Order: sequence, then structure tokens, then C-alpha cells
Amino acid sequence: MLPYAAAVLLLAACQEKSNTSLNYNIVEFKETATLTVPNDTMHATLTILSTAPNREAASHANTQKFNAVKSKIGAEKQIVMELSDRSVSPHYGNNGRISQWQDRVQLRVNSTDFDVLSKMLAAVQEEAMIDGIAFSVSPEKRAKTLEQASEQVLGAYKQRADFMREKLGYSGYKVVKLELKDDFSQRSHAHVQNEMAAAVVLHNASASMDVAEVAGEQEVRQTLNVSLQMQ
Repeated sequence: MLPYAAAVLLLAACQEKSNTSLNYNIVEFKETATLTVPNDTMHATLTILSTAPNREAASHANTQKFNAVKSKIGAEKQIVMELSDRSVSPHYGNNGRISQWQDRVQLRVNSTDFDVLSKMLAAVQEEAMIDGIAFSVSPEKRAKTLEQASEQVLGAYKQRADFMREKLGYSGYKVVKLELKDDFSQRSHAHVQNEMAAAVVLHNASASMDVAEVAGEQEVRQTLNVSLQMQ
């Protein structure tokens, strides 16, 4: 058995040789694939408010409104609804005493069917106010887009690696390092101004754009950093 010091020196020598073997004939380059994908999911924030001289009356009135909204939205399987917040707060008069109570319910709804959600928002406008509308890419569409970007960037990498190997006169190459990075960036209309959003989704006659036109799109960029050793 080798002494400990000799074993350490031998291991270091092997490691140095291994590292040295990867430090020549190195070619580094980068490939990028960029895709544009329309936002396919619509999100809306709804607020339901009721006020009354006492807390119980305010909560009772708002519960009735909330149940009406929940019943209408629940009938549509394409719409996902989430209760994000509910609170009751006092309002004070000039004399410093409580003048009334306000019950507030906030809902978040989303759907990939813009038409269904738009009509539903119009149907609940008597009970709820639209506080905001935003658009995004669904997880399923995001995953599919990333697969398409990967196919493009890997195909470009293979083509370029083979081209460089041939032009440099080598018979093959060894992959030293591959680093893949993803980036999603909003190109337009991620968040729509409330006035425009309300006009569009409620089919206001003054709206000049439909929902799909204000939904916007995202840019998917996938970058592959490559390090090869020509052999």
C-alpha cells in the first residue's frame, strides 16, 4: 500500500493530468432561440363592497352579494375562482364615532377562455367591481414553448459544432460544458388599465379593441452556452 503522502501526490498528479487534457483545443460559443407566444390566460380581480350602520348588516349584505357572484362564476367550469381576502372595517364620522361599517370581499378569477370570462364579468357587474385585469401564459403553454425553444437551440448547437469540427479538421469533439438558461419577458399589455379593461370585457361600444388584442404576448429566450474540446 502506498504511503499517505505518496497517494496524495499521485491523486494530485492524476487530477492535474485530467484538467490539462481538457485545456487545449477548446471551442466556446453561444446559441440562442427566441420565440414569441401570445398570453392565453386572463386574470381579473373583483371587489365586492357593502356598507351599513352596523357590522352585522354590512356582512350580511355582502355575503348575499358574494354568494350571488360565486353561484354565477361556479356555473362555468372554464373559470377558476379564488377568495383572496375578506375584511370588515369601521368608518368614522366627524365626531370621531363609528358612522358605518364596510364589508369587503376580494376575488381572483382566471380562465384561458377570454370570451367566457368576459361575459361572466359582465354578468356580475351589479355585485362586483373590476379592480384589475392582467394576462399571462398558462403553465401548459409555457412548458410546450420551452420544449420548442430547446429543440431549436439544441439543433443550432449540433449544426454549429459539426460545422466547426469539419472546418477545423477534427474527427470529433467532446462536450466540456453545456449551460442552458431560460428567460420569459413580457412584450406588451401584461396589465391593462382598469378603464380600458372594463370597457373591453364588458363589451362597451366605445371599446376599439377586443380582449385578444389587449392580452399581449411574451418573448421566450433560451440561451445555450457551449464549451467543446475538439479531438
